[in-house]
Formats: sequence, structure tokens, C-alpha cells
Amino acid sequence: MTLLATSCPTWETVGVYVGTALVGQINLAATTTQWQVLFTMAPFSFRTGTVTVKVASSGRLVAIHGVAISPV
Repeated sequence: MTLLATSCPTWETVGVYVGTALVGQINLAATTTQWQVLFTMAPFSFRTGTVTVKVASSGRLVAIHGVAISPV
């Protein structure tokens, strides 16, 4: 799974869930703002369910532009 997102010095880690299972985390923090960065997750076991991206800390902003999923 790959997220297309903006990274920024004040942004946090997001958790990626399939159904209720946490399948990975992505740190969106960077020293400078970078637009439309691809963050590729490590492979995980096949699952079915709704994909949800949740910010790890309440009250923080993130910008997710897209999600790509590959069955490979």
C-alpha cells in the first residue's frame, strides 16, 4: 500500500488500518514541507475491509492526497 501525502515539520505519524487491524504506520514529519510524497508501506498479509488512515495524535493536521493498493 502506498500513500500520496504532504510531509511537514509539524505533522505526525498516521496509522493505516484495514478493517480494525493496524497494518502499518507512516511518519509524515520532515525538516521542510514536501508536497505529494509517496510513502510505501512494507507488505502485509492479505486482508479485506475498509482502509482507514488515522492521525496518531489528536488535534494534529495531515494532508493525504491518495491511496494506492496493489494485490502483489
